[in-house]
Amino acid sequence: MPYSKSILVTLLLTGLLACIKPTPIDKNIPDTSSWIVHCETIKKELLDHAPSEPYTEVLSSEINRLLKRLPPYPTDTDPTGHLENLKAFVAELNLQCEAVFEMELGCYACLEPGNTASMVYYKTSEISDPVILKIITPAGKPMRLAKND
Repeated sequence: MPYSKSILVTLLLTGLLACIKPTPIDKNIPDTSSWIVHCETIKKELLDHAPSEPYTEVLSSEINRLLKRLPPYPTDTDPTGHLENLKAFVAELNLQCEAVFEMELGCYACLEPGNTASMVYYKTSEISDPVILKIITPAGKPMRLAKND
């Protein structure tokens, strides 16, 4: 008899646990865990970059390589669908490049044309003023580094 109660309890618990569905991963929060960020390349290109000049092809290529992996997920509160993407982009660069530089989200969908551009600040001990990366955040399309010219 004691074994039958144990078996019954085990079966009931197994049945209950089978009914509990795992929480799905929120598709609006991008997974950047598999990214390989070339921190030194970004640092070199930004240190060599004069604010009045266009971004270099190397910098544009590296930043856009990462940004194109973040498809937009529009919501009622974020029609262009890139706020979480931009936060994930900044967080992943800070995680992988913390010994090299720091990034900070300055504003989202706040720059012309059409308020579809955002600013990310690049900070390092080698420069006194942060470098601004202008990132285009268009509705329905992947983000990209602005041409800056």
